[in-house]
This record gives sequence, C-alpha cells and structure tokens, in this order.
Amino acid sequence: MHAVLRTIMHVFEGRCRAFRDTPQSVSEQEPKDEDMLNVVIFCVASADSWPFQVRDAVEGDYLKSQTRRQFLVPRKEMEVMLPTYEGESNEEREVSGMPEFVTEANLGSWKAEQLRAARAHWRGMREVVPARVWEGW
Repeated sequence: MHAVLRTIMHVFEGRCRAFRDTPQSVSEQEPKDEDMLNVVIFCVASADSWPFQVRDAVEGDYLKSQTRRQFLVPRKEMEVMLPTYEGESNEEREVSGMPEFVTEANLGSWKAEQLRAARAHWRGMREVVPARVWEGW
C-alpha cells in the first residue's frame, strides 16, 4: 500500500491531509501487517489552495444522519501525518523495499495485494459484525 500513498503524494506534490475515523489506540503503537485503519485522504491540485482548511458544517450538510454528524467534518486530533518521500531516489526505494509508484504498466501486479487486503478486511469485518448481520444482508 506504500506505492498507492507514494503515488498520491507524488501526483499532488504532497498537498494532502489524511484523517482517520477513530482515535488511535494504545495497541496501534506497534501496528501489525493485518491491522486495518480507515483513512480519508484529501488533496488539492493547486499550490494556491494549500494549505487548505475544512469549513465548519452547517445543519443541511448532515442530511438528518447521525453518522454524518459524527464523521463528516474531520477533527484535528484524528489527523494522520503523511510521509513526504521528498528527495527519495530509486536506489533508496529499492534498499528500503518500498514499491514503486502505481502506474498503468504495473497495475496488474497489484491483483495479489488487492486479494490479500480484501481477505484481511473480510476477516476483520467478520470479527466485528455478527454473522446474522452478514447473512441478512
């Protein structure tokens, strides 16, 4: 997944902010490969728009939804610091084991990674959502 983030940061020249949906827990201090985190990344294309601020929501933004009320406006304490990858050469990427950028040419090679991530996500969802919910969906 580093290549996806690296690609986003490259395309938008680092003008991105990311927010998680839940506070960081003590157990996340030592993340494991199977750990999942919901993150939304906001980016702007123009340097004129950077740094951007998220406006306060108005009542109509919530559309009478408690979930929107809870999650619509990102909160500062939920911000995730994104890596910059500034000045990193191809040699440094190879030494660190970091994947390249995502391109049309290598998109097919992501199939195995997507399947691995989908299976991990499904296992996680099966743990937090009871079987009767999935069966009735």
